[in-house]
Amino acid sequence: MTGRRASRLRLKASRAGDAVLLRPVGRLDLSTYAHLRDGLLKHAADQPTALLVVLDEDFEIGSDTLAALFVTVWMRVARWPDVPFALVAREPVHRAVLTRTGVTRFMPCYEEVGQALAAVEELPLRRRDEIQLPAAPLAAVLARSFVRERCGTWHLPRLVLPAVALADELVANALLHTDSAPVLRIDLFPHRFTVAVHDTSPVLPGSPGSGAGARGLAMVETLSSAWGSNHTLDGGKVVWASLEIAPR
Repeated sequence: MTGRRASRLRLKASRAGDAVLLRPVGRLDLSTYAHLRDGLLKHAADQPTALLVVLDEDFEIGSDTLAALFVTVWMRVARWPDVPFALVAREPVHRAVLTRTGVTRFMPCYEEVGQALAAVEELPLRRRDEIQLPAAPLAAVLARSFVRERCGTWHLPRLVLPAVALADELVANALLHTDSAPVLRIDLFPHRFTVAVHDTSPVLPGSPGSGAGARGLAMVETLSSAWGSNHTLDGGKVVWASLEIAPR
């Protein structure tokens, strides 16, 4: 691919089962860096079972330093939503860049999609459930009941109080500051429990115009081991918070 092709870059998305395959087409340079990074993060926020970035002949890495983008995304995705994220480098030129820059020391890299999918199937299973809530005060009641019940079903008695409090706060913020009917999703990983609320507003908490109060955000930060927010492909956002689970 010639260096003239482009300061434009796009992502082609397809599926292999429940995994999402993303093929960047174009040239990664300073003008397209943020576009590719944000596109990968938005797909991750939709929480597929795995996210595989396939680098082939239609993609060019403008310089070695720009390859760090993939490690940056991998590190952010590892905090939440902890979706398996890997590279599939089919071209020798891409494998050479990823090896030379140390990317392969940080994150999984494969030569074929089949290899990556097989590796994902060997990962520990996670539990996930979600509930569509109404855009009404009843949503908070339903959210608390939903989380309390699932913590019981998943044998997590020590997490009931903080998990219910986080769900209550995140749902209350969505109701107070947006017109959305929020979706509450919970995930159980081997050592972490995550509460996430999706709404249709693109305004992230803490940003100008968000309306999110410092008190509410401070409460979420105090209760959780980590929290954050991400834009989603539908133009909305997800606000999430995690609780660590001590090994038994």
